[in-house]
Amino acid sequence: MSQNHQAQDAAARDTSHAVQLFQDAHQKMVMLKRVEEQMAQLVQRRRTLMDELKQVQSQINDEFENLFHAAQEMPARLKGLAAASASSVVQAPRDTAFADDSVLAEDEAVA
Repeated sequence: MSQNHQAQDAAARDTSHAVQLFQDAHQKMVMLKRVEEQMAQLVQRRRTLMDELKQVQSQINDEFENLFHAAQEMPARLKGLAAASASSVVQAPRDTAFADDSVLAEDEAVA
């Protein structure tokens, strides 16, 4: 009987060891599946963030275009206003506080 008992103990150990290996393999497969799901979520989140970033970048580019467009129009508007005001205003005497300002004198000489 002792040989039979020893054989049963050996079989139980082998079975126990095999069960443990299958449980370890199952845990690893479950963990791998979770990691793959997390990676898929991260990839989707990255796509979403990239789309949002492109939208913000487009808005920034539009704002710069508006600023540059307005900056290009400003000198033309100022020249038009200066020409209109120069034709409608009577020449004032040069007794003002800024009469000696060289920038004003150069601007008047150019106009």
